[in-house]
Amino acid sequence: MGVPGRRYFRKGHRYPRSFNVHIAIWRGQLWNDNLAFRDYLRDHPERAREYGALKRQILASTGGATLEGYSAGKASFIAETVRRARPSARES
Repeated sequence: MGVPGRRYFRKGHRYPRSFNVHIAIWRGQLWNDNLAFRDYLRDHPERAREYGALKRQILASTGGATLEGYSAGKASFIAETVRRARPSARES
């Protein structure tokens, strides 16, 4: 999928898929960012609700046509949330 340090596993090639899983390689910035994103959403339920609403909106507008399109629709939200979640952002 073009994301260094991440592996994707899918069952089924057409929508709806049986499952879609991605795994981040342990340690490193990608691992830390994934944990920071998870923890931030746990600590900020309103932000988690916004994320859920965004994902529903993307699926409604695209019908979940492609994983790439779905991921692209979430990218800026995730990047901003990770930025907020990083320790340097919390300290300022």
